[in-house]
Amino acid sequence: MVTAMRLMWGEEETRQWLLDMLKNEPGVFPKNTPIVAAAGAGSSGTGDDFAARNLFLKNGGPDSLVMVAGAGILGTSENRDNAETFMRFMLSKVAQQYFAGQRFEYPLVEGVKAPAAAPNRYPQRP
Repeated sequence: MVTAMRLMWGEEETRQWLLDMLKNEPGVFPKNTPIVAAAGAGSSGTGDDFAARNLFLKNGGPDSLVMVAGAGILGTSENRDNAETFMRFMLSKVAQQYFAGQRFEYPLVEGVKAPAAAPNRYPQRP
């Protein structure tokens, strides 16, 4: 997300934002889920307990960034057959349903539903 901020806001504004955030002495969490849980429990320094949740912001700024993952097979792969088998599995309905249902990722296979809380449309790039 910092890279998105640098691209959208520039180096200096992003640096200032990061410095301002450090002044708040933020906690360190391994991923988003524990951050939301800590905020909802009031243990993140945000104040009162509240029903915290992830939000998909519509302003198109770096705070509404959706990060994607990619995969590929190196041309120098010494085990191309197994790599291709693995890639086919990752794109199967079974694997995609797991990622959508358990990891809340967007599926890449037709017929696999996106997580209920995920937005079904993205803003267009300017």
